[in-house]
Amino acid sequence: MSDEIPAVMHFVAITHIRRLCVVDDKLLYTKTRDGNGFEMFDLGERELVPLAADDSRRGMSATYGAEADWFAAWSAWRHLKRASERGIDLAQRESPALPALPAAAAAATAPSALVPGS
Repeated sequence: MSDEIPAVMHFVAITHIRRLCVVDDKLLYTKTRDGNGFEMFDLGERELVPLAADDSRRGMSATYGAEADWFAAWSAWRHLKRASERGIDLAQRESPALPALPAAAAAATAPSALVPGS
């Protein structure tokens, strides 16, 4: 059956590590957390295998990076568009009021409580 399904590029967001990955067939691309570098891996059956430094597929890193940037921008646009279509004006919307802290918690977070000797 896998011969009948064409390979398609996918985008995978891993929110708890703040990474967006591009998966293209059995190749995974992701930018480093600082956004200045990238990592590429072969997708094994149960493991990620880092691509060798001389692997010719590394030449596609700029293309995958551009795809990842495009997807992140498109995803943000889509979510904002859906919110605005529902009549939500994100710029004008006020946050709901937060409940007051109990007196003990308020005293514990007061600036004088945080500075020793004050």
